[in-house]
Amino acid sequence: MPYLLSNEGLSVTQSGNIKFHSSETSLMHTTEAIPGGIDKKKITAVVLLDISKAFDTINHDILLQKPQDDGISSSGVTWFNSYLSQRHQVIRINKELSDPLPIDRAVPQGSILGPLLFSIYVNDLPSVFKHCQSESYVDDTKLHISFSI
Repeated sequence: MPYLLSNEGLSVTQSGNIKFHSSETSLMHTTEAIPGGIDKKKITAVVLLDISKAFDTINHDILLQKPQDDGISSSGVTWFNSYLSQRHQVIRINKELSDPLPIDRAVPQGSILGPLLFSIYVNDLPSVFKHCQSESYVDDTKLHISFSI
C-alpha cells in the first residue's frame, strides 16, 4: 500500500486523533477488505499490534526530524523542541518528593499536543509494510493481507 496522506499531512490509514474518525473508522476499513478477499476465493490473515506504553517511548530526536522531512519550517520544529525540552518528573509518596529526573523520551499525556506529536511520530508506519495493508487507531495497528493457498 502506498504511503497515503490526508490533506492535513497525516496518513489516511491512521484513524486516531483525526476529526470525525474513531476506532470504528479503522474497524470499518479492515472489515471491508475481508469480504473482498473472500469474493476472490482468498484467505485473509490479520495481525493485531498494540504498541505498549507508546506515548512513553517516543524518541525526541527522531520525532523532531520527522516534521523537518515533511517540510515544517525550522521555527516550527524549534517550537516543538522547546515544548519537549527541559521537562522533569518527580514521584510523590505521601508528602515526600523524589529528586527530579529529566524526561528525554515521551510526549506529555493529557496535553493538547501529545496526540498530534504521537501521530507525527508514527505517520510513516504504513510505508514500512510492503506486502500487506495497515489500519491504525492511535497505538493499535492492524495488518491484513489476502492470499491464495
